[in-house]
Amino acid sequence: SYRTSLAQKEIEAAVILAKRFPRNEEAAYQRTLNALGNFNFADDAVYSYPRGKTEDRRPNIVEGPSVYLAREIAKFWGNMRYGAMILGESDEGEVPVILGRGYAWDLETNLFESEDFRVPKLIQRKRDGKTVWIAPDERDFRETVNRYAAIATRNCILRAIRNDYVRDFVEKAKAVVEKGVKEDPEKWKKKIIEAFGRIGVIVPALEEFLGHPLAQASPAEIAKLREIWKSINDGNSSWTEYVPAKPPANEGAISFDSLKPTASQEPDRKPLKKVTAEDIKKAEAEHRKKKAAAEAESSKVATAAGAGEGEASEAAMPGQQSPSPSSSEEGGDDGPTEEEMNATLNAKVAE
Repeated sequence: SYRTSLAQKEIEAAVILAKRFPRNEEAAYQRTLNALGNFNFADDAVYSYPRGKTEDRRPNIVEGPSVYLAREIAKFWGNMRYGAMILGESDEGEVPVILGRGYAWDLETNLFESEDFRVPKLIQRKRDGKTVWIAPDERDFRETVNRYAAIATRNCILRAIRNDYVRDFVEKAKAVVEKGVKEDPEKWKKKIIEAFGRIGVIVPALEEFLGHPLAQASPAEIAKLREIWKSINDGNSSWTEYVPAKPPANEGAISFDSLKPTASQEPDRKPLKKVTAEDIKKAEAEHRKKKAAAEAESSKVATAAGAGEGEASEAAMPGQQSPSPSSSEEGGDDGPTEEEMNATLNAKVAE
């Protein structure tokens, strides 16, 4: 009862003071921008983490104000109570969890923002190539709870602050970091290599992420790598999430199946008729018949030619005209050749 009444008096006093001494938003905005002029603070003010992939299979990097920036904004904003509390435990489900709640309370406007979080009481570890759940030691568990609580508190604070102010703070922090890196890029490249080396990320992996050699990295890219390192170092992400996805091994390869025509490309072929011995005999008989007809036609032409020679004097007499040459005499047609007959036979066999 005493603790309850004491907490109630404390809240009432905070509300009275907030009404008596309201905040000056413009002054709070200016003080936060001035604080971000410090490189060390600006370097911690922005976080980044991967979320999904882009069209070219590269990680989609999301940026935002960090926990440190949110707390600094709340300090200069004034008349705000924020923090986190533990609500209890839950053993339901596969892994037992701690239930907590982050909050931010604007005493002037009576705006209250809250966000619940769940902290697993077990942590994942690799054992013989397998992922297993084990009980953490006291330090690991405390750091895990504090990380979840800080993230929930940050989200509540930012929802209580004007969005345009927050965007300006993030852009200011990025500009300050890029300016500091630009003044001595070699120094920051060395720090980047050293920092990532401590978490097992080598230079070729960084160059694969950038898409070009690290020596060609711009100040903005170096600042981006610092944000990524901080996110990994704080346990909010892992390097594998930033690695560009590689195309499948068989993509672009040509196989025998890919050379086969599709159903729409297949020509419309009619089934071939099977040639039998009877068909061959018919073709041979027809060929002999045509050959005999050709020989008879040749003999007729020869007979007509002999009769024409005997009548030559009569055709040359005055007042008479010589008969016009026949078609067989003019064209010299001796009938089909052996090649033509063979072609006819082959056509019949194919049919």
